Amino acid sequence: MIKERLISALIASLFMVIFRPFGLDHFGWMRWPLLTGACIIITIACVGGEYIVRYVLGMPHAPERGMKYLIRRNVCFQLCNMALFVLPMMLYLDRFVNNAQVDNHLSWTLFAKLLLVFLGVSLIISMYWKNVYWKRHYAKELEAAWHINGMLAERQRSASANIPEQKPKAEIPITISGTTKEHVTFLPSAFLYAASEGNYVQIYHLVDGKMVSTMIRTTIKDVETAFADTGIIRCHRAYIINPKHVTKVVSRSSGFMVELQPSGTLIPVSKTYTAAIRQRLANP
Repeated sequence: MIKERLISALIASLFMVIFRPFGLDHFGWMRWPLLTGACIIITIACVGGEYIVRYVLGMPHAPERGMKYLIRRNVCFQLCNMALFVLPMMLYLDRFVNNAQVDNHLSWTLFAKLLLVFLGVSLIISMYWKNVYWKRHYAKELEAAWHINGMLAERQRSASANIPEQKPKAEIPITISGTTKEHVTFLPSAFLYAASEGNYVQIYHLVDGKMVSTMIRTTIKDVETAFADTGIIRCHRAYIINPKHVTKVVSRSSGFMVELQPSGTLIPVSKTYTAAIRQRLANP
């Protein structure tokens, strides 16, 4: 994490060098030594804030603790970083960055300027790291998708070669009933997916190898309950899928999706269910 803080300090220092705020252009060649001093303060603030959060507040960088913990940790870091930046920089500007054209003496105006600079630079840095972490996350998603697709392709080859992975179990037909008189009955292996559409659920299943659909007035939760202990699982707040019909996973910038055959339909997988879907596909 120290490396990330040093990169953040470099971004903030580049901001100071490019824009030279607080009238630094009025100091001729002296602006470069003054900028060097400002960059040192920025670096100390970034690294010092990380050390305070980690060792004084006892909050190590631990993504496994969840998003709430990371947000709380980042807020603590930003507060420490702001204190270590604004106050020393005010004293530095008051002591060294003053002449006939520039007035940087201690004042609430100077404090407000420094606070605005800090907030602006923090926004730029957060956008940079958001882009970096998004690319890393997307790369991991692609890697996981390639791994799962490899396993799915191997299972398809085994099936086409008539090499069963395990002896199929006897199935009990499932009946999905609505709040009115409509209902539909089929074997769990024939089920493809279900999609919630307002007060109705569209059920897609196979009949003689062809996909058909039936609309039932019910909730996706009730459909999920009907499929208990069948291996059919929820993948999204509006979708239920049969993992046995998944032939490929697709990782896109918008999220993780699965492809069902024989329809070729792409079904979205929400973050809540991503881990469960991956585990089920890897260990059917």
